[in-house]
Amino acid sequence: MDAEDGGIAPQMHFSGASAEGVRAAGAVARRLVHLDLKGAPPSVPYLLQLLPWLARQGATGLLLEWEDMLPFTGRLSCVSAPDAYSAEEVAAILSTARRLGLEVVPLVQTIGHLEFLLKHEQFAEFREDKDNWMDLCPLAMGATELIRELVAQVIELHTESAADAAARGAVPRGGDDDMASEGGAAGGAGAPGDVGALRYVHLGADEVFGFGGCAKCAGAIARDGAPALFLNHVISSGVAECASRGLTPIVWHDMVGTYTPEQLQPLRRVGAEVMVWSYVPRVDDALPDGLWERLGAAGMRVWGASAYKGASVPTAVWVPTARHIANHASWMTDVAPHVPLQGMCLTGWTRFNHTAALCEVLPAGIPSLALCLDVVMQGGVSDVSQLRLKRDLGVTASLESVAQSSADGSAVLVLDFPGAEAYAALAALEILQGYQRRIADNVGLMCPPHTMRRNVPLWRQLAAAACDVALRGEEMRPRLRSALGAVLLPRGVQEVLDCKLGVLCDEMRRVVRDLETLLTVEAAKATVAAAAGLPLPPDAMVAAEAVTGSAVEAAVDMPGTTLAGAVAMNTGLTSVSPVLRAEGEELMGDAVMEAGAGYRGDEAEVAASASIMSPGSPSAASSVAASSIAMSDSIGGAGSSGSAIVGASADVSAAAWFAPIDVASGTAAPMIGSASVATMKADPSSISSASNGMTVVTPMAMTSAALSDEE
Repeated sequence: MDAEDGGIAPQMHFSGASAEGVRAAGAVARRLVHLDLKGAPPSVPYLLQLLPWLARQGATGLLLEWEDMLPFTGRLSCVSAPDAYSAEEVAAILSTARRLGLEVVPLVQTIGHLEFLLKHEQFAEFREDKDNWMDLCPLAMGATELIRELVAQVIELHTESAADAAARGAVPRGGDDDMASEGGAAGGAGAPGDVGALRYVHLGADEVFGFGGCAKCAGAIARDGAPALFLNHVISSGVAECASRGLTPIVWHDMVGTYTPEQLQPLRRVGAEVMVWSYVPRVDDALPDGLWERLGAAGMRVWGASAYKGASVPTAVWVPTARHIANHASWMTDVAPHVPLQGMCLTGWTRFNHTAALCEVLPAGIPSLALCLDVVMQGGVSDVSQLRLKRDLGVTASLESVAQSSADGSAVLVLDFPGAEAYAALAALEILQGYQRRIADNVGLMCPPHTMRRNVPLWRQLAAAACDVALRGEEMRPRLRSALGAVLLPRGVQEVLDCKLGVLCDEMRRVVRDLETLLTVEAAKATVAAAAGLPLPPDAMVAAEAVTGSAVEAAVDMPGTTLAGAVAMNTGLTSVSPVLRAEGEELMGDAVMEAGAGYRGDEAEVAASASIMSPGSPSAASSVAASSIAMSDSIGGAGSSGSAIVGASADVSAAAWFAPIDVASGTAAPMIGSASVATMKADPSSISSASNGMTVVTPMAMTSAALSDEE
């Protein structure tokens, strides 16, 4: 096909391939929305609510990656997840999609990404590497039959009975919109053009990282070449099962994208089609050179695959919508006008593989999906259309406004799409994650062991900020549980709570504990120096080794002048690491030497340091209170064993303000500056205390304008 025939650039030769999917201005007629069900799968009621909305937004079909969420039978029954959809639920989802005119394409992996199958010991013999669940060995005895059985069960769950088709009133769609008229196997499973009839099966076959790893496969590659081994397996297993049922197979491009046109011929002869995926802002940046030319010369039918979520950060909560819009714009302007795409698949990943962490869950990506569908329908970005759509969805405001919005009209900002409440709750979680990242960055920049310089006031600020984030995280837990529970199955809800919110709170508690230990050591050093009549230089080296132990009663009298002794007696830490002991003694020796040599430092800073950390001084109580961040039982939960050092009044004695308190026992009222934990629970925004004339900046006072590139 030349440029005059179909607008194909001369260097992109696609002889024999239909330009069925190409429309004016690069728009693509077939638009599949990918639902990745291997991570935080949605509930059936939510799916049934979502499907009509997808149809209204311009989707023409679904690519359903079920993985372990189907009700497999026989020897494959162990593959089904405990909360897998029942056969009746699968039928309800499929019948709703067909009634809405949404074509369904199931995706089932056939060689790589088979963790959901190969993790089971009864299938261990089929692994390419016995210690790796990802990849199937194509030469393992019975591997072909296993994959055919897997594909067959998926197909059977998607095959509509004649009675169901009649009840649905299915009729062929004729004319130019008949998408099965170009021949091949498409349409063979039912009436031509009837989107209710299963016509395609996506066989995956991407990212087979361990391909050729076993001795048998390595020998076959050495003898016949990698393309022969790979295509022989794909064709004899999944493709063969599709062919026996008159269905068209689709495979991802990445394993075959470097094959020559001659090496691709076996795939073309069996009617397989290739789906090219690229999720970056400039599509061709992620594709091998010459890909389009090779596929065109081989006569392959080609699909495009973009991403509306889940293709940026593997552990993300929030969707970088601007990046995804740019990806779709590139597909429409850089590829679609020149390549006869059979259609576009808008992918939305929830995990990068079966055992990986969750990335963005489905409701977080719904606005991005709507905006990306609009780009595909428009053939590029229309500013007018995008603005109208954002207003309709209710996502024109800042991230903070979204987090405070509602779908029921109880807030000023109203979101209008399925899963809006979950979207707003996830926005609040993303804001907290932004604060967590900023605190972690500052700890890495300004705290030991990353620096040997002291910045005690900043350490107190960071501790207070981390405590604030942990408290707010626990406060949002009920809201997040409720909002996600309305759209996701319970297992997915719990994973978000544990692995995203829980990890955030745990990390902030760890930062608080580490900084509390650091500040306690600083207090002990200052106490020892004061007892010896030695001012401690503000920029002295900090002993950064962690100290561990359990709370004990503090002694009133200090046993000596070593740092180790001060820490052991005055902080209630019964064990001090040898490294800390050595560093502490060295530090004290240095301080004595500097004092004897007539040390002259910044007198104001030395005086401030002595004032801040000297026991019994008016500022000592507030200083130690601010530095000793106490975790209440609402943060620490059952089994919390942290201890805190509490200051109660300006004239408190050294023994009293060094006394360790077991927070979990509730025997004291821990303080952060002037705000007690009880006050913080009632009003977390109150955590902003004056300590030695300096205001502790809480996370909520930090700007979050840069947290999302969407707004």
